[in-house]
Amino acid sequence: MIYELTTLTTAAARLKDVVSALDAAASACPAELVAAWTTEVGRVNDVLLLRRYDETSSASGPTEFTPGGKNWLSDVLPMTQDVQIEQFRVVPYMTPPSPGKAGAIYEMRSYVYRPGMLDELLETWKEPLLNRTQVSPAPLVMYSINSRALRFIHLWVYESYDDRLRIRAGEVAKGTWPPPGGRARWMTQENSLLVPMGFSPMK
Repeated sequence: MIYELTTLTTAAARLKDVVSALDAAASACPAELVAAWTTEVGRVNDVLLLRRYDETSSASGPTEFTPGGKNWLSDVLPMTQDVQIEQFRVVPYMTPPSPGKAGAIYEMRSYVYRPGMLDELLETWKEPLLNRTQVSPAPLVMYSINSRALRFIHLWVYESYDDRLRIRAGEVAKGTWPPPGGRARWMTQENSLLVPMGFSPMK
């Protein structure tokens, strides 16, 4: 399965309008909508949409923008300043995301690695990720397949911000998190706290 992450940067004071328009457009999504979030901490006024599709199916595929063409986001785009679309695969030893209530807030951590490091990345993160998920759920861990650099995203879910601080501090104190040697491998890092939208299948 291919996972497509669309990041919409909304125009000033248009976030509420964008969310309303997406709510109306969600049923027209040509592939399975997995989740929809707004940013609470990070790049403010961003909207993130995650959908997945079978790459062998002709019924769905990547979102395309062509001159004069229309797609399920056409009514939303005039209210945005920028659109970024990336395709990913889920890390093979992690469980794919599923709909339902997972928690109150999501933390999305994104790393850009040097090209050609996918095998090393997957091996380095395997044990720490599997151990960490015993104390806090990670409903999504994926790597990019269509960008010039290797982007690695993991998504964590918590009941509150205090819950996040407590869990992370505990794992760091035990020495089990984060994986060793990260700074020598990745080039940039971003972190955002996300809140699910009302129509998001993943809550």
